[in-house]
Amino acid sequence: MLAMRKRIIILGILAVAGLVLILYLIGQTHTYTDYEVLSSVERTDDETVKITSFKGNVLKYGSDGISLTDLSNNIIWNQSFEIESNEIVKSEEYVAVVETGGTQIYLFGEEGFVSKIETKRQTVRAAVSDIGTVATIEYEDGVNYIELFDSEGNELAEGEAHIENNGTPVSIALSPSGTLMAVVYFDYSSGEVASTVTFYNFGSVGQNEIDNIVSTNETDSVIAEIEFVTDDKCIAFGNNIIQVYKGKQKPSLDKEIEVEEEIESVFCENERFGYVVCNEDEVYSASSDAEEESLYTINVYNYKGRRLYQTGFDMSYDKIEVLENTEVCIMGTTSCEILSKWGKPRFIYTFEQNLLEVFSASSMHSYEVILSDHTEHIRLK
Repeated sequence: MLAMRKRIIILGILAVAGLVLILYLIGQTHTYTDYEVLSSVERTDDETVKITSFKGNVLKYGSDGISLTDLSNNIIWNQSFEIESNEIVKSEEYVAVVETGGTQIYLFGEEGFVSKIETKRQTVRAAVSDIGTVATIEYEDGVNYIELFDSEGNELAEGEAHIENNGTPVSIALSPSGTLMAVVYFDYSSGEVASTVTFYNFGSVGQNEIDNIVSTNETDSVIAEIEFVTDDKCIAFGNNIIQVYKGKQKPSLDKEIEVEEEIESVFCENERFGYVVCNEDEVYSASSDAEEESLYTINVYNYKGRRLYQTGFDMSYDKIEVLENTEVCIMGTTSCEILSKWGKPRFIYTFEQNLLEVFSASSMHSYEVILSDHTEHIRLK
């Protein structure tokens, strides 16, 4: 009798678990085209303010300052400055506001302002680590320089980038721990395109190497972006190639993804990276017998370099982001398309106002949507 009761309980648990799984799969494969507003908060900031996410909150920045607010628009911290043209670089723990073509860098953490860094020359590119170190590519009088600062703005290292030796530095990245720095050099001096990815180690291993260089790799593609995703993994994005480097001390090429078409855009965050190609002449179909053809093809990978899915879409887009729940969000001026973890269209919608940002919320069908004059907490239906 007792054994029968246990068996019934186990079968009941399995049935409930199976039902939950079925409902989850239905939710992930169903395409939603409408939503209900659970709450709405008016936005009072200027429309020229740029918006991104930081530490699960909303980071707003422009020419006259920066602020961090929660999703209800409550200010966590803010800081004023005067930088006419700027861009930001982020890590998990820090965000740096970099004066475009200038010498000012403002560093912020979760609690707000950390330091102001003054570079010696015009800043071309910058990167920040999880410990607040900042690396820059700088330019002056036809010469490029690499400079490294601690979180207080003190110079840790500096060096001239000799074009005749390596080429022109075009992209820079720091590992989360700040131990490794990756620099991409571009060279066309011989009449042929060449990109070299060079890794510097500022720990004990790199002290035994000339200029702290621990590894290099050259390719005949144009590498334009490079990014550390973990302390032992770095991803480089080229015009027709993506490279995954692995190693905590002396990174080496672990995987190379060759792309036949020209890569139009790339994205990398929250355990996913990928690229988009435009199918101008040869139109992609999601499957061999698909009736609908797509203008764009998106390929999504995990950080190990394994492709998770490939699918097509037609929406004119401005940016692509990976949400915290690892869903991919394709955003246009007023439209968005959210892809599920398996690459199925999960939500497709065109808003009446300009769409600025989308955040995944705590429940499976909920999102935070930032529009031009208000923020909505929505649930798909």
